[in-house]
Amino acid sequence: MSVAAAARASAAIDQTASADRSQIGSDQRWPWSVTLVVAAVSTTVPLIASLALSGLPVSRTDWQVMAAAAALGLAVLLSRVRVELAIAVLCLSLLTVFPAASVAMSAVGVWQSMAGLALYAGVCWVTSGLGRQLPVRRSTLWMAGYIAAVVVGLDFDVALAMLGVGWWVVGVTFRHRERLAGRLQERANELADEQERFADEAVRLERARIARELHDVVAHCMTVIVIQARAGRELAQFDPASAAEALDAILATAREAETDLQALVGVMDGSAARPTIRNLLDSMVQRAVARGTPVRLRLHGDLGSLDAVRSAVAHRVVQEALTNALRYAPGAPVSIELDCRTGLTLAVTNGPATPAASITAGSGRGLAGIAERSSALGGTAVWGPTSAGGWRLAVSLP
Repeated sequence: MSVAAAARASAAIDQTASADRSQIGSDQRWPWSVTLVVAAVSTTVPLIASLALSGLPVSRTDWQVMAAAAALGLAVLLSRVRVELAIAVLCLSLLTVFPAASVAMSAVGVWQSMAGLALYAGVCWVTSGLGRQLPVRRSTLWMAGYIAAVVVGLDFDVALAMLGVGWWVVGVTFRHRERLAGRLQERANELADEQERFADEAVRLERARIARELHDVVAHCMTVIVIQARAGRELAQFDPASAAEALDAILATAREAETDLQALVGVMDGSAARPTIRNLLDSMVQRAVARGTPVRLRLHGDLGSLDAVRSAVAHRVVQEALTNALRYAPGAPVSIELDCRTGLTLAVTNGPATPAASITAGSGRGLAGIAERSSALGGTAVWGPTSAGGWRLAVSLP
């Protein structure tokens, strides 16, 4: 997976998480200041209306109106602390002081209408808080008690009953939205954690891919440089001309490494043009032959039919096989057979190693990288010694 793909996936996760958080932010509870305002309105407006209508001295009905307003204001405040206690205070006031207050507020007039609206606002606030804060079963039982109090205390005041039930439904709806918001918050947190893990895994895979490409590019050239350097050192005193040729070979190999590293940059940049697979194979075979390794290349099918991924695999397999042959069996003949008529089948076989071969053992990462490439494309890679004492590396891709 490329870094660009990881970035696109991370951006998509960011957008989803942001949308979830915006939904969550729209369902926060009302602040305390709003509750205080509703409590003040429910308490003071009926009090002022009662005093304005009655004058002095205050009658018994006025005291009941004031008591109903005070009880309702207290219920509004308690709804933020313990809503069951608030609905209990409301039901108790419906059975005691509310009947007289309801009669006093039923007369036609501006003050009576204002007082009635203030009392209704408090009732709506408490019943909506009941539906919002308690589970549906518990809040339903309390609403049944509220309806019973309306029936007994107010002889079934339809307006007060319908307002209470309607705003209780509103509270239940808010509760469901808040539960959904909680699940969305959890999902947003999971997406954020998943995004971090995804980014870490993408970076790890990209680093592994770059390391594998670097190994494939550098290992082949460094093996040739080591062999030629040893040969040049041994020939320096006896055959200066051959030693000079070895130095020229080292210089050519270093230039080749530079070219391959530039090609690696092209691999990292998908827009950069790369040589064709046939040119790459011919170049590797020619260099191996020039260094004294007989190589026979047999092709079946059209190399142009291979896609970029399979072409890269074929290039790396031949490069790794030639590197191993030069490292462990210098001078031994190498046979390369590539069949791309149905999928890709590639086999590289070299002869037995000579006693003079004493190159330091490799890391084994090259073969492991070939196995990973083949497995990623649904293919197989096998290697091992031959009956003749040589070595064979074979890759098959569907």
